[in-house]
Amino acid sequence: MNKKTKYLIKENKTREKEINKENEDILTNIILYLRGSDLSRYNQEMVRADLIDMIIEGQKRGDDIQKVIGENYKEICDEIINSFPQKTYSEKIFQLISEIVLIMWVIGIISVVSDFIIISLITREPYEFNLTVGKIISGILTILFAEVYIHFLCKQAFAPKKISKSILEFLFIWIMVFIISFLPFIFKNVILTIPLYIAAIIVFILFAIERIMDKFLS
Repeated sequence: MNKKTKYLIKENKTREKEINKENEDILTNIILYLRGSDLSRYNQEMVRADLIDMIIEGQKRGDDIQKVIGENYKEICDEIINSFPQKTYSEKIFQLISEIVLIMWVIGIISVVSDFIIISLITREPYEFNLTVGKIISGILTILFAEVYIHFLCKQAFAPKKISKSILEFLFIWIMVFIISFLPFIFKNVILTIPLYIAAIIVFILFAIERIMDKFLS
């Protein structure tokens, strides 16, 4: 992200320390809901800054966040979101690609490091990276799961917290992690074999691309 967005994020984090615990919990949910909107990151932080100012001023008067902005947080957030310019289709695609590349280099680091450890300590085979059907399927599922789950969390920011729902959510996450982790051990068909250092270079290139793309996201 650009410098002005980074500066605003830093300022907001500093000012949030003045907010009490109860108000902070509600503000966190509001910010989470905004993260799932079509506002640019800079506009999200602008809204966050305004809310922080309002909450701090309210605290000085002895008012809680409900009295300052009302109790229907979702409706208030939707009104705020609709008052700002929305991301264009091309901006949404650009951000999605950036997020996918981010997930790819994280998966890549895990794969390269785990292969290096397995080769060094167990198999003693040549330092090669095998791209298998299982790894590809696992990678695709990881990207889909991450995108869908983050979107779900943002949209459910104001949903009532239920223990049964939290347990089901916890179980679902671990089932998905289990499936994704074991797919490479089930579908072992090798599609491509390259030296491990080449795989590491590719991961670094993906990291560099994601960092460059992130600088263009406002």
